[in-house]
Amino acid sequence: MKWEIEQSGCCERKGMRQIRLCFYLEPGDARYSEHHVKVGGKWQNNPFHNHFIRVPLDATDEDIAKQAKALLPQFYGKWSRREKLGVA
Repeated sequence: MKWEIEQSGCCERKGMRQIRLCFYLEPGDARYSEHHVKVGGKWQNNPFHNHFIRVPLDATDEDIAKQAKALLPQFYGKWSRREKLGVA
């Protein structure tokens, strides 16, 4: 599993920085084939979950990474058990 920041979902909101996290599966992860799809003749990985977090405006990259790394296994656990992916 891995995570990335999706820039199109990032902005300032209510005095905080809103960050859109995309969570991706890798070969060997549960249900990988559901999001490893062929589009226009090319294979691509789509995120199995997108999640927004809000952090203070002065949050560091390390602060953001810490939250993403903590959330990823929680959502993957639910995903692999076919549970609803809501707020962790």
